[in-house]
Amino acid sequence: FVDKSDQHPSSNIDTRENSSGSAFKDTEWSTNKVLIIHEATENAEATSDAIAKATYLIPLIEQWISLASDQTTYDNIDVVAATRRRSGEPGLKVNASALIRKVRQELGPMPDPKCPISFAMWGAALINPLPALGVATEIRGAVLEAEGAERKLAVLERGLVK
Repeated sequence: FVDKSDQHPSSNIDTRENSSGSAFKDTEWSTNKVLIIHEATENAEATSDAIAKATYLIPLIEQWISLASDQTTYDNIDVVAATRRRSGEPGLKVNASALIRKVRQELGPMPDPKCPISFAMWGAALINPLPALGVATEIRGAVLEAEGAERKLAVLERGLVK
């Protein structure tokens, strides 16, 4: 997660205890640790390769948006979509264009490629919206788990081109 606040991450630790008797921390979810990346840190650590990769992905994202928004894309029954009216038949239960517009509105503008981690997270949220459209491989968890901007971007690329 990218923290855009000026607050230091340890300034609001929740010290309640969980069922095993150990203290909760605001950076923990169950037994999994969450790394909070401050925006300034992300910008400072962005490599030229990661920035170039994010820049390379922009046309792929734009193409994905165009295809996913076009209702006629789903007339091809070879296009996998979890929101079909009936399995193996053309047509969707949802208006794909309206759903993509709503997701983009909720996500806000595409992050600058100079912030490649934010860019990768935004891209993953775009192609795997909730409610699910079901047209892209689920990559949100893989992007979250991938270490470093370049690995996160590689996961996003696989989701875009698959």
